[in-house]
Amino acid sequence: MNNLIFKYELYDAWEAPVHGISVYERDKDNVEATYWSLSPFSKDKAGVNVYSLSKDDINTIINVIECNISILDVKKVEMPFVIDGVINKFVIRLGDIENEIKAFNIGALQEKNAFTFEGTKENADIVLSVFNEISKVLTKNGVDPRYLELDI
Repeated sequence: MNNLIFKYELYDAWEAPVHGISVYERDKDNVEATYWSLSPFSKDKAGVNVYSLSKDDINTIINVIECNISILDVKKVEMPFVIDGVINKFVIRLGDIENEIKAFNIGALQEKNAFTFEGTKENADIVLSVFNEISKVLTKNGVDPRYLELDI
């Protein structure tokens, strides 16, 4: 059984991985944070850190997804006016439903008045809201914030 509930990975513009984090619904060692050194923009040596969140914190993350259920329907995230940049990949899973989301420079859309090619940033706002809420739970539990950076 796949017990993944959340995954985030950052890639450089050439799709070389920089870092990633995965959260699993299990009793311990339920967060795996990976840093790759394949990208010339990598800040550290490759490695994996494992963290353990309480059952309550895992349930909080699941609740964030349940309260933002429309994230499971997001197929495309709007693109900001950024040349080059990064690729952000998210996997959101709730039960048997899994959604993979690929975004480009989504961190640039954190600004309230950010411009996109599409003229709206509705899907980006949903993804960022879920990501930011999950990031709060993770960093509160000692997860190094570098694994949650949206840009290089």
